[in-house]
Amino acid sequence: MKLYLDPVSAILSLTAGSTTGISQLKLKRGDYVALEIVADLPSTATGIFAAKASIGGEPVLLFPTWSAPLTLDAGLIFALSLTTTELDALFAGGATTVTLLGEITWTVGGHARSTPTFNLIVDADVWRGDEAIPTPANVLMPAVIIVSSAPTTETDFFMFPGGVAPTFGSYEFQDDRFLYKIKGGQTLWRRTPISQW
Repeated sequence: MKLYLDPVSAILSLTAGSTTGISQLKLKRGDYVALEIVADLPSTATGIFAAKASIGGEPVLLFPTWSAPLTLDAGLIFALSLTTTELDALFAGGATTVTLLGEITWTVGGHARSTPTFNLIVDADVWRGDEAIPTPANVLMPAVIIVSSAPTTETDFFMFPGGVAPTFGSYEFQDDRFLYKIKGGQTLWRRTPISQW
């Protein structure tokens, strides 16, 4: 993710030279984000990315250093890891989204400046990696039955043996008259007239 910082106006924006700063930044808990800050700052500048649940509270996220640019136009990079005990605690009640107060502060020659405060919206992670594999359900699904050795006009509804239709794949079923080719997961069941059974 790349943002642009104007050190004079302190505006943090989506595009270079913009006079409209961002009001919110949306990330996801558990993610690693390389946040690139493109800014005309000396190499001696230092930066801090901080986010709190409230102004008077302790930081929920705090990244006290940024790294040198990887390329000439990449800017300075915060390695954001959205995994902290404090952030997890805010999701403990089952919240799907947490809104924090975010800010970037930079220091040049002993003088610090900060961006305007923005909302840092953190979404809950759906897949955490420790969940159990879902159990396949035994769902009653209809099937298409193609009668291979009977006139096509002799069709009616057919119930798969035992009352359970296959859920997927192709099957063959044969009685003392016909061979049936069965395709699972469809919406029609076909067979010869019930009167012939």
